[in-house]
Amino acid sequence: MPADGQTIAPNVYDAEPIPEAARAEIDRLLSSGDLFRYTAPEGAPVALLEQEFADLLGSKYALAVASCSAALFLSLKALDLPRGAHVLIPAFTFAAVPSAVVHADCVPVLVEVGANYRVATERFGDFTLDVNVARLDKLYQSPTEGLALLISARAAGQINAGTVITGGQDIVGQNGTPEWRGTGSFTWRSAGFALNWFSTYTGKYYDTGL
Repeated sequence: MPADGQTIAPNVYDAEPIPEAARAEIDRLLSSGDLFRYTAPEGAPVALLEQEFADLLGSKYALAVASCSAALFLSLKALDLPRGAHVLIPAFTFAAVPSAVVHADCVPVLVEVGANYRVATERFGDFTLDVNVARLDKLYQSPTEGLALLISARAAGQINAGTVITGGQDIVGQNGTPEWRGTGSFTWRSAGFALNWFSTYTGKYYDTGL
């Protein structure tokens, strides 16, 4: 984390080459078909990975699974929650999240933070207004080694000070990360009928990849 306390986002734009030793191990593993812990009496690659990861974390155990959904399910079961326990999850999430909660015999509860205002009238029915707004304050992406050299060269005056270098800075407002997002809905209900208006807002951002 930088000294100013900004959150550092991983660099998801520049791919790193797979080392030669790793590619050789991938080829060996695929050729052997030894992809599961039960394919060998001991020392299966998955079991070795789990042990190495547990040692890295300083944990007694680690369990490799095939998906994030499986990880969520097993995490909930490890908590030994009672059947029907309510589990709070973000309202804006992927379908696998509530599915994992239900699979663990729990009840997903969608949580949203926003403003809600309701007016009930006998003559015109009920009116409900919901507004949700989110602001991304800071999102810092650490530069790659090459970009760090360019940034240092610009700071030292070795290249034009006006040179735009993307990929190692606060990236709010770039590549799908706007500063502001919001949703709003207006609902009218009366005598068994309902009408709903829903709108979303995404603040401006620049696509530096174009």
